[in-house]
Amino acid sequence: MILELFLAAQGLVVIGVAGGMFLLDSSGEASISALASGGSVWIANMLMVLWMQFRRLSLGVSANKVSESFSVLVAYFFKLLLTCALLGMSVAVFAPIHWPGFLSGLCLALTAIYLVPFVSSFAAFRVLSQRDFNQRVEVITSQSAGLTPR
Repeated sequence: MILELFLAAQGLVVIGVAGGMFLLDSSGEASISALASGGSVWIANMLMVLWMQFRRLSLGVSANKVSESFSVLVAYFFKLLLTCALLGMSVAVFAPIHWPGFLSGLCLALTAIYLVPFVSSFAAFRVLSQRDFNQRVEVITSQSAGLTPR
């Protein structure tokens, strides 16, 4: 659940920074640069979260925690590669890059984790949080039902 809230916070930050840069520079170069850099980070994070959710749904609860940890490590490595590739492509495609806008979008997208408590207070995300809590309670009760008292 925290990853979905992080993605929502990151998306809000990327859009907010792009809008703020448009207010500072009406030509749109700073806004596009901020959107390209923040969007590169956001897209890579979104693909990693989607892959992790797909893996969790397809495999279910597995007993092999080492392979799960290793797969998350490999996914994180590919996320970093994808982020670097997208950032490089955005610099190549948007040739007259506005560096203050680009770096602002990048830095603020990377620090969007600090906005998760504020994003979680939105009504739509409270419903998702409650659903996630209910699912965790069901898993814990099903696991404890299988235990026999000694």
